[in-house]
Amino acid sequence: MNKKILISLSVIAAVAVLAIGGTIAYFSDVETSTGNTFTAGELDLIVDINGVDQNPLVSKLFDLNDMKPGDNGEVTVSLKVADNPSCGFVDISIYDDLDNNCTEPEAADEGAGCPLAGGELNDAINWMIWLDQGVTPGFQGPQDLSECDNDYIAQFEPSLTSGTLTGNKSYAIGELPIAPNKACYGVAYCFGTWNAGVCDGSLVNNVSQSDSFKGDLTITAKQKRNQFDDPIQYPNGCPVGDWPRIPA
Repeated sequence: MNKKILISLSVIAAVAVLAIGGTIAYFSDVETSTGNTFTAGELDLIVDINGVDQNPLVSKLFDLNDMKPGDNGEVTVSLKVADNPSCGFVDISIYDDLDNNCTEPEAADEGAGCPLAGGELNDAINWMIWLDQGVTPGFQGPQDLSECDNDYIAQFEPSLTSGTLTGNKSYAIGELPIAPNKACYGVAYCFGTWNAGVCDGSLVNNVSQSDSFKGDLTITAKQKRNQFDDPIQYPNGCPVGDWPRIPA
């Protein structure tokens, strides 16, 4: 009898503990942050050639035949990005560098290598790329980076690079403007040498007769944030000048 009563009291006590445990809580407070959203930004490089937007870029800058020493020309390219700060890079790849035929005057100047060696045309063409800042003659300084007037005025418009394309090259061209702003670049060639801005072909001999080459121009926009915003590694922001080749 007493044992049964003791067991009953134990069961009642256990139920009471469970009941109390279910109704007593520590201090607490709950706040909920709702609707958290993650959206990737956009980075779209837009290229303009001689005033025509091309996105994607499909046109050749140059398609030249029957070139003669002293020939020269210029194409104006403008760049802009939508819509994140970006650094620009230009990668030039030369291929199909051919001697083609071997004329009598070419053989006389080139020697025994004609026509077995690679072509010499790319070695005889000088290039120049400059930042076209739209300077009007008589005005004492740069006017509008987006004017694209196609004229090179050395006093105000810095040359970014010049020389022959004897091999593949890569350049960093600094920070690209965010649309609708744009930066203009003059790209000029001279079959010969530049002499005070004038193309002089008088020093070109016959070794480049019938030669040809092809080249690809790759323009890359890379996000600036988390890549080129380290003030120690890049104290001037986006790099400018010769640059390691961009991986394929």
